[in-house]
Amino acid sequence: MRKKISLLLCALLCVLQSIIADHGNKKLFKRVDPVVQTALMNKNCSFGECAQATASEFNSADTLCCKRGKKGHRGKKGHKGKPALGLSDLFIDATAMAWYNEGVYPPIDGFAPYSIPTQMLTWPLFASPDLAPPIGANFNIPINLDVTKPVTAIIHILVNSFAAIGNQAKLQVQIDYQPNNGLLGSIAPATGFADTENSADFTVVTPISLGNLMYIAIAIPLDTTKMVAGDWAFITVGRIAPATNEYSNNLNLSMISIQYSRLAS
Repeated sequence: MRKKISLLLCALLCVLQSIIADHGNKKLFKRVDPVVQTALMNKNCSFGECAQATASEFNSADTLCCKRGKKGHRGKKGHKGKPALGLSDLFIDATAMAWYNEGVYPPIDGFAPYSIPTQMLTWPLFASPDLAPPIGANFNIPINLDVTKPVTAIIHILVNSFAAIGNQAKLQVQIDYQPNNGLLGSIAPATGFADTENSADFTVVTPISLGNLMYIAIAIPLDTTKMVAGDWAFITVGRIAPATNEYSNNLNLSMISIQYSRLAS
């Protein structure tokens, strides 16, 4: 008899706990966001795993214990921009240049503007009436040169303090480009220089004190349609007459640099 009473009381206790638990779950669902409640009732959701979650946890998508649904379709990837292009230059100093005039070679001028006697080598660019041949140098078109971007020859000039007539000057640059097995020269069937460019007239400023030098940089744009990356090249720099008031003394060619944009690697 006692055993039957005990079983009956245990059964009543289980029913009572079930009612209390069901009542608590209903209260919990009333406080849960409708979207979260629907997800919890989904067949893929194990409610037993969520029974101890608090209302605040159910309101957080990060703590939702249901299985994640299928990942949605990913949109198309946006256009990727080109890598940034950088500027670069190559330079030719005086020791890599050449000039031949009536058997005199090499006619390099030297200056020592600092307190030490070290010579700074340059080449003289005579005024246009003297018809002196230009200064020349060989170089190679860089393999990473972007021919779709501007290419500029910078002519680096030093001016001494000697008295002169006039203060205007003008430069001319001529360049030839040749591929492997190309024919260069001015005798047919060779075609001579591929590109001839003139600077604008510029003012020559001389230093005030004797022994110093004035530095001038002259930019001359080149024709990129005539050049191919990797080709051999020959450049000359000389003086031609400006419109008026030509500077009568020599200009001293110190360096030639070619500024260009690099192709993206």
